[in-house]
Amino acid sequence: MFGLNDNSKIYRQMLGEPIGEGLYGEVYKHGNIAIKRFYDTYYGDNNIDIEMFNKLKEINNRCFIDLLDCDTKVNGISTIYLPNNRKIKKEKVIVTSYSSRFIEESKVKSIDKNVDYTLESLYEMMKLLQELNNKGIIIWDAHGDNCIASDNEIVIIDPDQYKFSEDTEIINLRRIKDYVSDLWRKELFGDKRSIEYFELKNILFKGSLDETINNIKHEVGNKTPREYLDKKLKRTRN
Repeated sequence: MFGLNDNSKIYRQMLGEPIGEGLYGEVYKHGNIAIKRFYDTYYGDNNIDIEMFNKLKEINNRCFIDLLDCDTKVNGISTIYLPNNRKIKKEKVIVTSYSSRFIEESKVKSIDKNVDYTLESLYEMMKLLQELNNKGIIIWDAHGDNCIASDNEIVIIDPDQYKFSEDTEIINLRRIKDYVSDLWRKELFGDKRSIEYFELKNILFKGSLDETINNIKHEVGNKTPREYLDKKLKRTRN
C-alpha cells in the first residue's frame, strides 16, 4: 500500500487532508482509491481483523464496498474457547488501515431519484445478505452514514466492526433495511430522529426484504421517495 501507518509529514503531504473523520479513524482520497486509517488509540476491538478483511474482500457486489489492500499489526494474544472446555491462544492480527475503490456520491439524493433506484439496490442487497449469512458474518454498525448514494446504486461502506457469528439471518436482515431506511431519514431529516421517521420505517421496512420491496412498490408507486414521504408526513401531521 502507501505506508499507511506512517505518521510522518511525508504521509500527510502525500494524501493531504482527510475527506472524512469518525470516532475511530479518518478517510483519505488518493486518485480513485479511498483509504481508511484507524487512529492509533483505537487499534483493537473497533478494528476489522485480517481474517474478516479477507472474507469481505471476496465479496463482489455492486452495493458493497470493494476492498483492495490493507496494513496490519499484531495486537496481542486472544484466547479462543472451543467445545469440551478446550481453549487455544492465538495472535490477533488487526487491520490498521485499508484501501477500497472510491465511491463518488451522486449529486441527486436517493429520495429524489426514481424509486426503482432504491428497489434495484435492495434486490442487489438480497444477494449480499445471502453471502454474508453463508460466510457467518453479521453487520454490526448499520446506519445512513455508512452507505453512499452513488449515481447507480446505494453502496454500503465502512465494514470495520463486522463480526463472525453462528446466528446471522435475523440480525443481517434488520440491518440491511436499517441502511436504506436510515439513509432516507438522513436525507429527509438530517440528524433528526423524529417519531414520523419511525412510523414510516414500520410501514415500509418490515418483514423480509421481499416484503419490504413489495411494500415500497405498493406505497411509493411511481412517485419518488421524497414525494411519497412528504405526502405521508403531511397526512400524519394532520
